[in-house]
Amino acid sequence: MKPLAGLHHIQINSGNFKRARNFYVKLFRKWNFERVYVDADVIGYSDGVMSLWITRADPKFDKGSYHRKAPGLNHIAFRARSRKHVVDFYKKFLVRYKIKVLYGGPNEYPEYGKGYYSVFFEDPDRIKIEFAYVPHG
Repeated sequence: MKPLAGLHHIQINSGNFKRARNFYVKLFRKWNFERVYVDADVIGYSDGVMSLWITRADPKFDKGSYHRKAPGLNHIAFRARSRKHVVDFYKKFLVRYKIKVLYGGPNEYPEYGKGYYSVFFEDPDRIKIEFAYVPHG
């Protein structure tokens, strides 16, 4: 049965838009996402199926820093084509740009499924991002 809904887009409001914009532009170029929108306060990139939008947060709603264990978003996971793709991304992107990597770098996570292999890292607002290879879906 075909699903009745699918993920269309995610919007992240950034407390430091300049840093976030620089981070996500590099990330999406690395993954060959296409830029679909840009202005002084918003960027949008798409993989052809879903898109991710980074916007400048309204300062009047800034209550301090984000924490992934508080109510709300925990993390965003992107699918990798292979384990090698995860390792190459770690070495050639995360290490190169000195991006904060979580949990010691690329690793197997058998508790998530057979062959599950990923690397977790943070964006400039400390939002956790995962790049995961999942062999069976």
